[in-house]
Amino acid sequence: MCMSELLRLVQVVAILEAGHPLPFTVKAANLDLPELQGEPIEIAKEKCRLAAHQVNTALAGSFNKKPGT
Repeated sequence: MCMSELLRLVQVVAILEAGHPLPFTVKAANLDLPELQGEPIEIAKEKCRLAAHQVNTALAGSFNKKPGT
């Protein structure tokens, strides 16, 4: 992870915490999201949907792995 990505992650955590500790850990994920065209809000919604799908797919796969693989 490069320095600018690390700083962005720190900023996101600070915004989400807003003075209160989070009950979960925020981690960076290497996702491949498409460049979308349209209204900024619609682009953000679609990218969040696509990212959630990629992360959930990756998480589901990790639960099916045998220990040590």
